Amino acid sequence: MLRQISTHLLGDSRYRRYSKHMKEDMCSAALVKCLKNVKNFKPEKGAAFSYFTRATEYAFWEVLNKHYKYLNAMRAQAIEYANSIADINPVLAEKII
Repeated sequence: MLRQISTHLLGDSRYRRYSKHMKEDMCSAALVKCLKNVKNFKPEKGAAFSYFTRATEYAFWEVLNKHYKYLNAMRAQAIEYANSIADINPVLAEKII
């Protein structure tokens, strides 16, 4: 059931543009998060489907936040590298940029 929830959510338009590798990471993180939170589920507060769907979405967002933090760090490092080259050799920097 948990696997079906995560694979169905990955078909949503918000997540279609991600690679298969990213989707697998997101699905795995969602399954782990849901299994960790089974003990916290209280049936008197709501349906199990909505609880685990929301936990799955939160797990997706956590994976995506980590991914974008990594990408932003790499971009910042690349910009810093390009600026250091521009300081050393402006002619070479124009060819790179």
